[in-house]
Amino acid sequence: MKSNVKQKIIETASELFQIKGIGATGLSEILQRSGAPKGSLYYYFPGGKEALVEAAAENAARIICEKIQEGMADEKDPVHAVQHVIEGMEKALSREGRLHNLSISLIALETYLSDDRLRGVCHKAFLAMERLYAERMKLGGIPSPEAEELGCVIQSLIEGALILSVTGRDNRPLRAAGMQVAWLIRRHQQG
Repeated sequence: MKSNVKQKIIETASELFQIKGIGATGLSEILQRSGAPKGSLYYYFPGGKEALVEAAAENAARIICEKIQEGMADEKDPVHAVQHVIEGMEKALSREGRLHNLSISLIALETYLSDDRLRGVCHKAFLAMERLYAERMKLGGIPSPEAEELGCVIQSLIEGALILSVTGRDNRPLRAAGMQVAWLIRRHQQG
């Protein structure tokens, strides 16, 4: 039961940090929404809010990576694999209108100057996502150095498109990113 309380705190914090930001999310709000007892936050996170932010960012990154893997799993063609991931993001944005479990951009932007450890957690998460795309490109026949660069470009395009889609309340940037990613992958496949 204790680990369930800890996980519920992490999940609640993760959601709130991704949609409201760290500064706009109070610890009392996290406790209230999670249903956790007051003392549990510092029991599980003796490092306070910073330790909770780290756990929440790692949790969000794990979920996002799982979604990327699941989205690409059934597609043999790398173009269709990445487009399937982007379509899933479009559907989630249309349904929820927020970045919950789609991006840790808000956490990254809010912490990169103030906390080097959290910046590192976010950097590691973005690299993990980038590697997933790169590995899929390699499976699609794109040589390693090019696949790794393409993985970086795909991750960058998707992150940027997510931010533009959320702020504009329009999925057009995600659709455009999907079309451009397809073009880039095909170009690399043709040599």
